[in-house]
Amino acid sequence: MKIETIETPRLALRGFTPEDAPFAISLWNDPVTGRWLSDPALEAIPDIEAYTKSVEGLGDSATTSPTPSSPTSSGRATAPRSWKG
Repeated sequence: MKIETIETPRLALRGFTPEDAPFAISLWNDPVTGRWLSDPALEAIPDIEAYTKSVEGLGDSATTSPTPSSPTSSGRATAPRSWKG
């Protein structure tokens, strides 16, 4: 499902884009920020390239939440569970 952009004079809400991936990964895997998220921060990501690619696809309806061992599996998500891109 495509998320439409909503704009007001002071605010713009838009769906997740591939360019958001590095920032999202840095937040989700930061121990300080991660303490406020539903899943723990990761110590290491075994295949960072595949993980990043899966995070880049969060705005696509066919993509599931990424996991460190299997980027497109439906296992434990490293992004907040309430986030559905």
